[in-house]
Amino acid sequence: MNAEVHTLTGAYALDAVSETERIAFERHLADCATCRQEVFELRETAARLGAASVVEPPARLRAAVLDGIARTRQRPPVVTDGDGRPARRWRRWAIASVAAAAVVAGVIVAGPGQTPDPAQRYEAAVGSVLAAPDAVTVHGTGPGAGTRVVVSRARGEIVVLAAGLPALDPARVYQVWVIGPDGPRSAGLLAGQQAPPVLAAIPQEADRVGITAEPAGGSAHPTTPAVAMISLT
Repeated sequence: MNAEVHTLTGAYALDAVSETERIAFERHLADCATCRQEVFELRETAARLGAASVVEPPARLRAAVLDGIARTRQRPPVVTDGDGRPARRWRRWAIASVAAAAVVAGVIVAGPGQTPDPAQRYEAAVGSVLAAPDAVTVHGTGPGAGTRVVVSRARGEIVVLAAGLPALDPARVYQVWVIGPDGPRSAGLLAGQQAPPVLAAIPQEADRVGITAEPAGGSAHPTTPAVAMISLT
């Protein structure tokens, strides 16, 4: 290995190398403990320097960002399938990406004279929970272990992001329950394995979220054991 590769530790630690240099240096790192340690120390130092120079953004920055969002029309990303042809992603992810940018600033952006439709308002509300300063993400157990719940106690809301739930026959549906000292309360239905997020209010005393398989249309109370149980404590 060329001795000059050792001199790349600083540039690599700061992500200032070309793709070719990165590949070559990472191969070198696999066999060089000295360079691995130096990269670790340089990254730690860079992080400390960055933290030491943190400053509060000026108040005018928020107004400038909102103004830019309102005046700039976003272009959708081009996604291709295995044949290189354009492919479509589910509409909700496109809406969510735009909504998330807007709700971080606490607003929903619409064109002049336009009112956000219910889907936009819902996605914006979901995004506001995901972006809440106190938001905490917890994971499920059991068959729905991939399911996540984002909790914002300050907002009194949760967002349930289902994943990994077994497929159900058309006569059944997954139902979300917020559980506290007074028992379970329905928080909404999950329309399929890849359902859009469920947004629900949550009492301060609630300590769990459960998901059960119920008859189509949902039930007033759980009728089957939970396929996923998420502790909020």
